[in-house]
Amino acid sequence: MKSEGAAESSVMAQQMTSNFFTLEEGRIVNINPKVLLIPEFGRLWNRDRTKNKANALKEFAFIYFMADFQSEYNAYGLDKDEQVADDIFGDSKYRPDDMVMDALGKYEKLQDTHSMRMLKAIRKQADRLIRHNEIEAMKGDDYDPSKAMNSMKGFEQVMEQLEKWDRKVAGEDDELIIRGGGKVGLFEDSENATYLKR
Repeated sequence: MKSEGAAESSVMAQQMTSNFFTLEEGRIVNINPKVLLIPEFGRLWNRDRTKNKANALKEFAFIYFMADFQSEYNAYGLDKDEQVADDIFGDSKYRPDDMVMDALGKYEKLQDTHSMRMLKAIRKQADRLIRHNEIEAMKGDDYDPSKAMNSMKGFEQVMEQLEKWDRKVAGEDDELIIRGGGKVGLFEDSENATYLKR
C-alpha cells in the first residue's frame, strides 16, 4: 500500500526533464534514445521482455529519482531510497539488483563534478545532523535541549554551505545551455563546444 507521502511526491514530480528522460507524474513518458547507447542502460532495456518496457521504465525512473542531483526526493534525506521504492514500485522494501545499481552508478558518474561531489557530501552531513536531532528529541525524559542548541549552530553553517553548493552546481548545469535553448549532449565535448552560449 502506498504511503500518504506517495501522493504528495507524485504531485511534486508532475513533469521533470533530464538529459535522459522526460517524466510525468512519476513515470517516464519519453526516453532519449542516446541513453540506450550507454551499456548499463542498454542492458536494463534489453532484459525487459514486456511489450511496453514497463519494468525498464520503472527502473529508469528509480535511477533518475535516486541519482539525479535535482531530484525532488532529495528532500527525504536518509529515507530517500524507501520513499522512491514505494512511489515507483509500490514497495518500500524494494532493493535494486546489480544491473540497476550499475546503471545508477553510471548515472551518478555522468553528472559528477568536483562541485557535485562537494554538494553530495554536504547533503549527507545535513541529513545526519537532522537524524541526530530527531533521535535526541525522541529520548523523552533524557532529552537535553542544550545538546540540540549546540548542534543547531553547526547545522546553520552546514545549511549555508548546502545552499551555496546547490546554487553552484545548478549554475554549472546552466552553463551547458547551447544557443537555441538546448543542452550539451552526453557525448559532446563542452570544453571545445563553440555553440555554447557565453
